Amino acid sequence: LKKIVIVDGKKNLNEYSGATILVPNAKELCLSMGIKSSNEDSVLENLSKTLSKSLNCTIVIKRSAKGASIWDSTSFRTYPTSAKEVVNVSGAGDVFVAIMSLSIANGKSLDESVKFANFGCSKAIAKRHPSVSLSDFESFESSKK
Repeated sequence: LKKIVIVDGKKNLNEYSGATILVPNAKELCLSMGIKSSNEDSVLENLSKTLSKSLNCTIVIKRSAKGASIWDSTSFRTYPTSAKEVVNVSGAGDVFVAIMSLSIANGKSLDESVKFANFGCSKAIAKRHPSVSLSDFESFESSKK
């Protein structure tokens, strides 16, 4: 049984050696790598490559309105958010990591899990008190078609 270690990294991301998947937001990634905060694809791709090589792990970047991006040592890809309304973003990163982790634990691919987490976050941030329930996911399968 292969263990997957998913870390919602903060501050000095180089401290998380041993992680399988490191999940910072764009600002945390930039600041940890010593540059001014950016949400530009080219900047985040280069930082992800560098950190991924250093830690030998996959990087998933939480990018707010731009969704989430993955660097897995072969390619950088972004999955946009499906959020249509934003009421409260507090806890959104935690919701993202929880949904992504649960999806991976249930055998879904990383890409599918990131899409699922983006979808869940779009539901959570549309509420006054960010949360998701099973009923929020009823439309997920139909939204993929």
